[in-house]
Amino acid sequence: MLKLNIIHIKTNYSVAKLTQVIELSAKTQHFVSLTSTPDEISLVAPTSYVEQYSDYVTDEEQNWQVLKIDQTLDFNLVGILAKISTALAEKKISIFALSTFNTDYILVKIKDIEQSIQTLRDLGCRVV
Repeated sequence: MLKLNIIHIKTNYSVAKLTQVIELSAKTQHFVSLTSTPDEISLVAPTSYVEQYSDYVTDEEQNWQVLKIDQTLDFNLVGILAKISTALAEKKISIFALSTFNTDYILVKIKDIEQSIQTLRDLGCRVV
């Protein structure tokens, strides 16, 4: 059993590929992730936020919602994301997972969100 508190962020999110790095404010009102590698630049943000940068978007996948693990996860903890992703994979639910220093975020397609929440509850998580 996973005894985790998870927050369902009901905002519509997009995962977008950008042509250049954009400037983000130090703190935003929503979960926003900008990742730059030698191969690509990706932005994960509310769809309305991504729309502000449409001139730089070359590809976009919409209709995601976020499940945030609402607690600080120690770096010594092992297998939490693996247990969650395995349980969701067994239900044929695709995820897009991101981690920050403190916690993990799991993006799930809106069409799968209710089944995802139930699956997490079945694992022992409290989803609000």
